[in-house]
Amino acid sequence: MKKYSTLSGLALTLIMLFITCGIKAQIKKQSSNPINKWACRSCDTLILKPGKPIFIFYNIPAILSDDEFRHVQQLKESDLDGSIDYKFELSALSYAQREWDELHLHFPKEKFNYKYLFRHTYIKVINHAAEVINMLTLPDDYKGFIYWGGKAGDKVVKSDKMYQLTELVAQQRKVKSRSGYMIKNEQDSIAIARYKSTFKPSPEAAKLAMYLAVDLNFKEHDLPLQLFDLKGVKEMKLMSDSHNYRNLILDFNDKGQVVKMLNALGTVFIEYKDDAPYLFKDNAAQFQEFSYSGDTVFVVNKWNHKMDRYTMAGDFYFKTKSYLLYEPVPFRKELILSENELSKQKNGSAELVLQANNPNGDILDMLNSPSVNEESEQLLTAVSSTKWGLPITLKYKTYYDSKLTELIEEQFADPKGNLILDKIIDGIRRRYIFKMKDGRPVSLSVKTQILSDDGKTVLSDSKKIKTQVVNFSYQYF
Repeated sequence: MKKYSTLSGLALTLIMLFITCGIKAQIKKQSSNPINKWACRSCDTLILKPGKPIFIFYNIPAILSDDEFRHVQQLKESDLDGSIDYKFELSALSYAQREWDELHLHFPKEKFNYKYLFRHTYIKVINHAAEVINMLTLPDDYKGFIYWGGKAGDKVVKSDKMYQLTELVAQQRKVKSRSGYMIKNEQDSIAIARYKSTFKPSPEAAKLAMYLAVDLNFKEHDLPLQLFDLKGVKEMKLMSDSHNYRNLILDFNDKGQVVKMLNALGTVFIEYKDDAPYLFKDNAAQFQEFSYSGDTVFVVNKWNHKMDRYTMAGDFYFKTKSYLLYEPVPFRKELILSENELSKQKNGSAELVLQANNPNGDILDMLNSPSVNEESEQLLTAVSSTKWGLPITLKYKTYYDSKLTELIEEQFADPKGNLILDKIIDGIRRRYIFKMKDGRPVSLSVKTQILSDDGKTVLSDSKKIKTQVVNFSYQYF
């Protein structure tokens, strides 16, 4: 009986051993699974030892599946170099590329270490505080910046903001380094303040600015006032036969300057200083202001919170620069929306060379895509002659049918003495026929035509769009 009991005990021990080994194997199998709903057990460990100061950018996306985990684990940092968008432009890390480049300018990689983390990582810092940074929870994403001075007595500095990192590090290192874009921000702010307070128009600027003012505030009308003889006119009234929104009244002073513009949307009053347009008011509320520096006009629009610079070329003004008058979010700091180069040609023409827009441009710039089928403001880009006269060709950039395209305007006189404005865009021509008398229009008809692919033949007049007729009447001093 005793022998039997001993054998039974041995068998029981073996059974328990097998069970225990099976459980351990199962536990080991489960722990080797790379995905855990709470924490990653097969992620990177980074140990920061005393030595060179180190900058760490971390841009770690959340992982919610086995496939995502395997994909990220197989990536190498060299794999990311070919995709800047993946490396630097993931949502919360906008402007990380800017900060990365700025830091390299002030803190060269020969003296500082740079690290980019894109996998869930456990960071252990060998300093007096024995700091650790745990970024192992897979369903969480981690985006930000870490700086460590590299000495045992230095503490880790973290930031989730992608701006002024150079200033942050400079403060820790007690040096005077500033981000280039912050210096530029100050310079542009000073320039904006100076432009807004300057009022020294040349005589030519004072005269032409009135036409610019009318164009900016009544974009829906096509009135080449420069080509009309309005001497002695006190009021010019336009009345449409079908569209009340095209009704317009312009009031002039005895100098021939427009002082009031009235349409279905409201009334705009223009105040002059030194014979140049100055303040623009809508129902007594000031919304626009002109300032001048010689031939250059600066237009501040309080509704759009921006300032546009217009540069003169002969009898025309081209928008060559736009400034943002406020910072929509703290990290942008760039106040220039767009900047274009004006090129004057030897044959008397002029062209605006469009430059790449600043990222701020997607906030306020008028060339943003408008609603479907809504036409936006037109940006003048070329004129065949910088002197007003007939014939003349003007080119604009504008959005039409939800896409950016070119609008071509041709102005000429027909054999009957009528003034013709042809606006051609995307194979469609809108013809404006001004019937003239004594140098002033007495009526305007607008018809829409479909052109051939080469733009030389009218295939058909659009039957869906009725010809519009606008009649003019005048009062005189």
